[in-house]
Amino acid sequence: MMDQWLLVLGLVFLFSSTTVLAVNKRQRDAVLNRLNLHRRRASEASTPPRSFSPSKTVVSISERPNYATLFPPSRREALLEVAKIVSATNSQALLGKEPAKDFLVKASLPMTRAYNAPNAPVKYTPTGFSTAEIKAMGDFPPYDILSGVPLPEPYENFDITKAVPRPYRPFRWAYHQTMCKRNIAHPI
Repeated sequence: MMDQWLLVLGLVFLFSSTTVLAVNKRQRDAVLNRLNLHRRRASEASTPPRSFSPSKTVVSISERPNYATLFPPSRREALLEVAKIVSATNSQALLGKEPAKDFLVKASLPMTRAYNAPNAPVKYTPTGFSTAEIKAMGDFPPYDILSGVPLPEPYENFDITKAVPRPYRPFRWAYHQTMCKRNIAHPI
């Protein structure tokens, strides 16, 4: 009789333990760690395993692009819009044709020279604008037309009486500061 009770009690304990371990992950991991039974962790990386990665190829020096001759996309089509805004004499200077890529390389404006140097030959910026075209656009050319980025629009529903001030942060370290009277490299 006693043996049957112990057998039933052992089976109940075994069933309840397996149920708890199956349901509770934290206790299951604790038991597996105590028994030194580590299961393989699932990969959390979002990159594929190395077996799926393409083989790396070494690029020779001859295949690398020469960045001295590469230029950004041309924005010369914007000059037609700018020509409508500027005066008639300056608009004639803006309606020239686009230079060839090899000519841009030969006649590029050096980084050490200003575009408005007097008596200087016509040079070209990396965007394809000549120094004469830049001078014809004037002191304040329309940035939105030249860059393709629209100007900011006013926020019509803004009410200054309901505006919330920026949060006050009393602790500021030197590396958060952008403009300062003292040298940040040598703190006081």
